[in-house]
Amino acid sequence: MGEEKKVLEKLEGKVLRITLNRPFIRNALDSDLMVQALEILRAHRDDPEVRVVLFTGAGTAFCAGADLNWMRKALTLSYEETVRDSALLADLFYTIYEYPKPTIALVNGPAIGGGVGFAATCDVVITSEEAFFRLSEVRLGLIPAVISYFLVRKVGESRCRELMLTGRKLSAEESLEIGLSHRVVPHGLLEQEAGRYIRRFLAAGPQALKWCKEVIERVGSHPPEEIRDYTVDIIARLRTGPEGQEGMSAFLEKRPPSWSPEAEGKRD
Repeated sequence: MGEEKKVLEKLEGKVLRITLNRPFIRNALDSDLMVQALEILRAHRDDPEVRVVLFTGAGTAFCAGADLNWMRKALTLSYEETVRDSALLADLFYTIYEYPKPTIALVNGPAIGGGVGFAATCDVVITSEEAFFRLSEVRLGLIPAVISYFLVRKVGESRCRELMLTGRKLSAEESLEIGLSHRVVPHGLLEQEAGRYIRRFLAAGPQALKWCKEVIERVGSHPPEEIRDYTVDIIARLRTGPEGQEGMSAFLEKRPPSWSPEAEGKRD
C-alpha cells in the first residue's frame, strides 16, 4: 500500500487546491501531514501554471489543531526532538506566508490551535458563517508560539493578548471584525466567494503579486530610510521589466494583458 494521502492536491485551471484530508479527526495536524503539505508547496513554487493556492479542509472542519496521537508521542520526545518537530510546523507556516503566489484559506469549519495558523499566514481568508477559531493552547500548559509572529502582525498585539491568554472561542463574525478573516459568507457560498478572489488574482500580473507580498512584509519591519531606496528600486525594475512593459502597453492599447484569462481565451 502507498503512503496515506493526508493532504490532497488538485490543479483547477491556474489554481492549486490543497485539501487537508483527515476528516475523521477534523483534519488534525501531524508530522506526515505537514511534510506532505510542504512537499506540494515546494513542488509548485516556481510552476508558472500555478497562479493561486487555495487551502481548505475535507469534511466539516477546517483544521482542529494537533492530532492527539501526535501529542501523545510528543510527551516522550527530548528537547532536541521537540525542536525538530516544532521546526516542521514553523517551516510550513513560513512557507505559506512567504509564498510568491497569492494564497487563500477557505475556512469551511472550526480552526483550532495550529489550524488558526493557516488563516494567519494566507493572504485572503474566506470563512463560513458556521466556522469558529480558537487558540486553546494555554489550557494545555502550552502557547501558540510558532504562529504568534504571523498572528500579531495580522490582528495586532491587543487582540492577541486576549485571544491567546484566554483561549476563548472566536466566532466567524468576530474574526471578520478583528481582521483575521476578510469575508464571512453562508457556508454554501464559500466557493463562489473564492471564485471572485481568484478572478481578481488572475487579472493581476504574477510578478506584480509576488513583489506586492514582499514589499508589504518588508515595509512593516525596516526603517524608512531603507524602505525609500528599496521601493524606488522595485518600481523602477517593474516598470522597465517585461511584465510592467506589457501591462502598461496593454492599458494604453485598450487590450487585456497577456497573463489575463481574457487574453488567454482569445488565443484559444
